[in-house]
Amino acid sequence: MKAGLIVCLFLFVFQSHGYQPTEQKWFYDGDFDIIIRNNKDTKEPLKQYYYSWALGAKALFSDNLSNYDAFSMEFERLTPDFEKSNSTWSKFLFAEYHFINSIVAMRREQELMAIWSFRTAYQGFHNVLLSNPDFKPAIKSLGMMELIIGAVPEEYKWLLDLLGWEGSVTSGAGRLTSLSGNPTFKVEATLFLAMYQCFLLQRYDEALFLIHALNGESKGGEMLKLAHLVILAKSGNSTGILNYSDQNSPFSYLYFLRAEAHLQAGNYKIAIQEYNRFLENYSGENLLKDVYYKIYVCYFLQNDLKRAEFYKNKIAEKGKEILEADRYAIMQMESERGSNKTLLEARLAMDGGFYDRSDSLLNVFMLYYKSSDVNFQLEYRYRRARLFHLTGNVDKAIEYYLLVIENQGEKSYYFAPNSALQLGLIFSDRKEKDHAIRYLKLAQTYKRHEYKKSIDRKSRALLSQIEAGN
Repeated sequence: MKAGLIVCLFLFVFQSHGYQPTEQKWFYDGDFDIIIRNNKDTKEPLKQYYYSWALGAKALFSDNLSNYDAFSMEFERLTPDFEKSNSTWSKFLFAEYHFINSIVAMRREQELMAIWSFRTAYQGFHNVLLSNPDFKPAIKSLGMMELIIGAVPEEYKWLLDLLGWEGSVTSGAGRLTSLSGNPTFKVEATLFLAMYQCFLLQRYDEALFLIHALNGESKGGEMLKLAHLVILAKSGNSTGILNYSDQNSPFSYLYFLRAEAHLQAGNYKIAIQEYNRFLENYSGENLLKDVYYKIYVCYFLQNDLKRAEFYKNKIAEKGKEILEADRYAIMQMESERGSNKTLLEARLAMDGGFYDRSDSLLNVFMLYYKSSDVNFQLEYRYRRARLFHLTGNVDKAIEYYLLVIENQGEKSYYFAPNSALQLGLIFSDRKEKDHAIRYLKLAQTYKRHEYKKSIDRKSRALLSQIEAGN
């Protein structure tokens, strides 16, 4: 289970119930400290609920040890009383605190704690619904948990069976969809479904449609803006990110997203400024290797090799190797293959939605590097396949994806597994179920590549949807 994905899914869907508009506004604007100060000793269930998520969100957004400790202290202080109580809300809050704790523990690499709290929350929500089947907060939280369980990569399925956890993306989405017409839960249910479409199914148009509807109907504040930008980034719409005004934000991740967009647009000097702005406002350990790698890339592509080498050394020195992006940065630095500048720029431009620029760079590669290293030739075919796919030339994309799968052999690049995943998506869209299942299963067979966990998770999520007939 990937911590970064789960954190994104939860932090952007704080479960505002509509009864506390002041707390709701504070949360969506990122004013976690106000909620914490005002509700530390409250006995009102809804305010206790907001308090729990303000503590958890502050810890997860900051990625700061002292904030993690603050959440853990309150978790230890409050959950015993919730567990003893017979009220429905107390039983729910006991489970919800464990739900949040499982995410916090996962981010802190406390895997046994994360499993224990996730299991406790799962059982707790089930127990609440056994006695109160229409209790909407528990329906919401159990739906989220089922989406997570349904998307767990195949390599962890034995653990789910051992713990007796059952869930699927279909049942989880069904619970949330049942709430999307409820005025109390419409915002959070729709937003979670949008993130599910984006992160698990790569259905970016559907995700953006849902987000645009929320932007038109809801005063989501800084958090909804950040969620919108995350989906724009995942969908390769850097122009949309750059169109947002350059203003301060309570969320340092906004600066990271702007830096990424400038890097993809080829604005390397501005990208460096935004990455440094992120570093100045961020106190965590995750993403540091990724950021220093990106700053290295900026200088590398400007031929400033002295500064590039300085930041290359920082990649090994700073941060942790928990998130996929950080592990990728390390793998790139240790790779004997190195980078071709033209292919690297083509990839970045493509990731940002600058398709004409990417096409021109790929043409330059073929003009000047056609007889280069066979591994660069493989990467060229993969980049060309992605560009064909993203620009709507699906038949040519299929042709090139198949070439990548055929030519990669035993090499441990992510090109072939992601080609298989993309073929699964294409054939799923074409309602060619057998072909889709074949390639989605193939995607999970590749070992030891940079994006093993995320590709396996996405292929499993789509397989679950196809096999359920959706």
